Amino acid sequence: MRTFLAILLVAVLALLASSSTGFRLRRSRWTVALFGGGWVAIGVGAAIGPQGLGAVTLQTIQSATPLVVLGLGWIGLMIGLQAQRTVLTSLPPSVVRVCGVDAALTLGVFGLAGWIGLRSWLGADGGALWTMTALLACASLGWTMETRSLSSGDAGDTRERALIVRGSGGLAAILTIAVFGVVYSFAHPAPGTELSALSLGSSRLVIGAALGLAAGLIGRYALREAAGSRGAQLTVVLGLVAIVGGLAFEMDLSSLFVAGATGAVMTNLAGNELRSFERVILKAEHAVAAVFAMLAGALLDPAIGWGGLGLAALLAGLRLIVKPFALRAGGVRREGAGALSWAVVRQSPLAVALGVSVVVSVGDAAPAKLLTVIVLAGVLAELTPLAAAWALRGAPMETPVEPKAAAEGAPESASEQGGAS
Repeated sequence: MRTFLAILLVAVLALLASSSTGFRLRRSRWTVALFGGGWVAIGVGAAIGPQGLGAVTLQTIQSATPLVVLGLGWIGLMIGLQAQRTVLTSLPPSVVRVCGVDAALTLGVFGLAGWIGLRSWLGADGGALWTMTALLACASLGWTMETRSLSSGDAGDTRERALIVRGSGGLAAILTIAVFGVVYSFAHPAPGTELSALSLGSSRLVIGAALGLAAGLIGRYALREAAGSRGAQLTVVLGLVAIVGGLAFEMDLSSLFVAGATGAVMTNLAGNELRSFERVILKAEHAVAAVFAMLAGALLDPAIGWGGLGLAALLAGLRLIVKPFALRAGGVRREGAGALSWAVVRQSPLAVALGVSVVVSVGDAAPAKLLTVIVLAGVLAELTPLAAAWALRGAPMETPVEPKAAAEGAPESASEQGGAS
């Protein structure tokens, strides 16, 4: 009964956050930024979690693991659906260049900083060290796609720079789950097996790719059969993400990676049913993101000590240096970009999803502490963009897009309003 009431509480709060009333709160630059990064929902989750009021306990969260896995499958599917071949090949060179520079620098700089920091802070070694290093590096890829709080109106040049930020952020999300899925397959240990890391990782990748391909083909067929019925399409969505996420979890694979592969297969199979299917997903994106962020907040373990605080500060500081440089490498000069040059400093909401996926997969105390470091690094990195947004107070923002309008044809707006992708 307690588990049911806790889940009901989280669901009600998520619906409030994604309602028209919740949307009307996102009128100022500060509230847009806080909702866009998911920080309000994470804070609510921490408040009602075991470290706060205790309305949601660790036992409740463990009982709700299928709900968490369902959320991971949903997020992975949403990101995979963005990997449409025609869209990726039509991206401007500046978007690809920004994402490429960011990926190279992030995986190298943040990976090295994470490896050193984890060894000195937690004393991690072996497969656990590589898994958590991969988590920190991949969680640092990209940025949130929210740009309204740092825009100075609807001018053409402002919109062009904002599109570069959003486009490269969306491309980085696809890259993130792909890289993490590969590294997780090889680095995550499997007790009781005699296979080498190379053999085990290769087997996991083959199985994960085959599962994603099979699920994508089945999902495409099911959508064709459910054409014309929103209820049937929603059933297909829920069944697909539950099966894919659950199988990946039970087979010790990355749920985000397998679900992302499923979405990529589906989106590259032509058909009007898929476009309608995407609208069904988009309408629920805000609620799902809010639920997941609150669950992540409840999983936080604040006992990270000075070592954890130092690592979080280091990650936030590196973002201030690396991310604007990656944006300038794409041809967006700081002088011309204005406050938008600080939009890339923000941490992607996908970082929290990666942290949660490791917490539920590994099940010991270290990942929960690392999730707290990731969240804290994201909050610290948010301070500079918030200061830039405060300096723009009174200036016009981009015209907001209501959730209903977004579901009818503006998918990029949902991501910038706080979606998990």
